[in-house]
Amino acid sequence: MSGPSRHQEAIITPGAAKTTTPVSVDAPIIERRYAELDHLTVAFETFPVDVDAAPWFAGLRGRPRRPRCSSPMPSRSRER
Repeated sequence: MSGPSRHQEAIITPGAAKTTTPVSVDAPIIERRYAELDHLTVAFETFPVDVDAAPWFAGLRGRPRRPRCSSPMPSRSRER
């Protein structure tokens, strides 16, 4: 039997792909693409040249060896 049965509903999961998400920033050092999925934003970022991106992520909350995103949304992973 293929497809959902009479008693099941199909679950549609939102998704995004880099190849189909339009470019929103096209700068010499970075290309950014953003897709809105329900209440989340998915970002695809490409660095076409060799860049040290560490300074951009300095100051994120968390332990120095495991920095976390500063977004207010809850994390699905647990600290170990």
